[in-house]
Amino acid sequence: MDKSIVHIAFFSSLPLFVITLIFQLSLYRTKQNRKFSFRNELPFELVQGADIKFINYHYVLLFLLTIANLLFAFKYLDHIYNWYEYLLVGSLVLSAIMLYLIFFIKVFEIKKHIIVVILQALSVVTSYLSFGLFAHISPFGKQNIVFGIFGYLFALIGMLVLLNPRLRKWPIMDKVLQQDGTVLILRPRYFMLALYEWGFIAAQFLLMIVMYAYLYV
Repeated sequence: MDKSIVHIAFFSSLPLFVITLIFQLSLYRTKQNRKFSFRNELPFELVQGADIKFINYHYVLLFLLTIANLLFAFKYLDHIYNWYEYLLVGSLVLSAIMLYLIFFIKVFEIKKHIIVVILQALSVVTSYLSFGLFAHISPFGKQNIVFGIFGYLFALIGMLVLLNPRLRKWPIMDKVLQQDGTVLILRPRYFMLALYEWGFIAAQFLLMIVMYAYLYV
């Protein structure tokens, strides 16, 4: 089956993500006069304080990235017969949409933001599990146990990370007592929510790379 759209989507998605990040990081450093910290700052904060025209460029790049990811999801499988194949496509589509929203919904809209973070994380975990099943047992796949184990292992790691009891404490901030007696509220050096958001974004693109490699093994 012709995979030209999958190739185009894959080789568009990764460069678009890199270009978007470089653009955002440069913009952030210009506006904030400091480097962006992945360990305690959230994706949507990359365009904090930017002019509206640059914010529009930011969202156009993210939209193009989302389209590329959606094309990859819909065109990756030649046949969809089994439940885990439907699950794979569905979870890839959901994670692509949530990736866009995670850069869009501010943490001040706390309920919406947390819902997006949870859906994005769960969709990435589900993508790994369903890809593992497809790679391992699908009659339309290559039944490659190495890729299957990879999918299972990362799905398990993802679930364990999500079940980490420390995650409940993500809103807790550091308190610094000033000389005048006032208390300064600061994010911790390693902000749990930021680590999770960037971590699952990285996992999402890692899966895309592995899925593409699977086609040629």
